[in-house]
Amino acid sequence: MNIFLEPNISISYVGESNHSYNFQYDVSLANSKYQTLTRKGYARIPFHGTFSADAGSFQLKDLVVTGSDFPPVSDICFAESQVRYQIARISGGDSLIPSGFLLKIGNRAPSLFTESRGVYSECREFKGESTLVFDTSGQPSKTVDLQPAVKQKMGAGKILRIKLTTPIDDRTSFTGDRVEGVVEGPWRNATVRGVITELATRYDPAVHYYLKIEFEQMTADGQVYSLRALHKPTGKEASKLYFLFGENLPEDVSQEIRQGTIILYAKHLRLNRGFTGDWVTVGPR
Repeated sequence: MNIFLEPNISISYVGESNHSYNFQYDVSLANSKYQTLTRKGYARIPFHGTFSADAGSFQLKDLVVTGSDFPPVSDICFAESQVRYQIARISGGDSLIPSGFLLKIGNRAPSLFTESRGVYSECREFKGESTLVFDTSGQPSKTVDLQPAVKQKMGAGKILRIKLTTPIDDRTSFTGDRVEGVVEGPWRNATVRGVITELATRYDPAVHYYLKIEFEQMTADGQVYSLRALHKPTGKEASKLYFLFGENLPEDVSQEIRQGTIILYAKHLRLNRGFTGDWVTVGPR
């Protein structure tokens, strides 16, 4: 909306390629609604970028939003989002929705660069149908008592030994993907379901990955439990990351580990089925 519906936005045509009309735009600080959170509150910044439209249908194909003039009080010095679009059939009509995104963020200190990717696949419409019947007999209607599956809340402090049954790979896995596993203790043969809440590539001081999996539900002995479980550090993270950070882990890295982030030093992230670790239940978000 800030790009296409606001007045005084500079948009220029830059040519045609691959059956697409290509444009570039620039949004000045005076016209920008782009906000970033700093140590002193929110601050507006100017931004610029590009977009393309299909030469046949004129539908938006992709959009790039780049912010680079961040205030000195911001920890971020650069941010760019790239969004690809698709047409999905929803409620009998065509709707333009994202098909994937790439988000790049550069930090001032400690010179970190983050890259996050996501793909929206198999987008579909979910709907329900119902029939309303008016009973004019004057007799009380019969009701059916439906008993939903019991879902109990699991308290904080429970440690679950979980073996993943969903493989995770940085080339095919994305933030938001579902993850499943089996509990090896203390509940035997229980199953858990969760989600990847973070899968980011870091490039400084060398390529490594931030992976965060939060489990939300466990089924055991016919009972369904709602929970929030984060990865529990093993205490050996410093030695495993020695060649990345040296003898002493930076405090921000240690804090990420304490908050359930798995940091992996590798050229490619790959967790096969059978990866096992401890997750601890915590209070609600």
